[in-house]
Amino acid sequence: MANRNAHGALSFHGEIRTLLRERALDSARGLVCADGWSAVTMSDVAQEIGISRQALYREFGSRQALAEALVGREVDVFLSGVVEGLRGNPEDAVDGMVQAVRFALRFGINNALLQAILSECDGQGNGLLPVLITDPETVFMRAIRAIGGVVREQYMSEFASDEAVDLSVEVLVRLTLSHLHQPRGRVDQAVAQIRRVLASLLHLDILPSEAID
Repeated sequence: MANRNAHGALSFHGEIRTLLRERALDSARGLVCADGWSAVTMSDVAQEIGISRQALYREFGSRQALAEALVGREVDVFLSGVVEGLRGNPEDAVDGMVQAVRFALRFGINNALLQAILSECDGQGNGLLPVLITDPETVFMRAIRAIGGVVREQYMSEFASDEAVDLSVEVLVRLTLSHLHQPRGRVDQAVAQIRRVLASLLHLDILPSEAID
């Protein structure tokens, strides 16, 4: 995290550190898109941005931490667009959630890093895919929190209960991630499928969690 002075402004050291991290992540992103994560070394990244390998290790700690930071930054961009899709449709929950899905699926198709991650998957955990799917906090829970917050803020009156919100948001995230990971057919077909599911869930009366076996 960048250092701030007593007035809340970034210190010179903090600005330099932030710039260094961004340059390193930009470099790693470009290398992954060109050659895949398995071919990327800390030396490659350090050399490209003009610092020593030791300095890069001091900043990130490990190659795995660099991978997590790279994926995390991309997820932040992804979730910003998803939230924007929701906020752009404040009148109708299904429309807003569907627009969020549409953005997510198009983002997946057009995002060079995500395509590189998926294409490099070799079933042995050597690429970046495990960073996306093994730790639920990386994408799944962050998406649920981001989307759930906006849904409650904008659309709560359209849902029968908090449990209905939780169910709808979790189904939305699971289906969207599934289509991103294993796309089948056109984006419009996937969006239409998810719209039907969301519409059917929107006003369900969900039992309290303690009453569900």
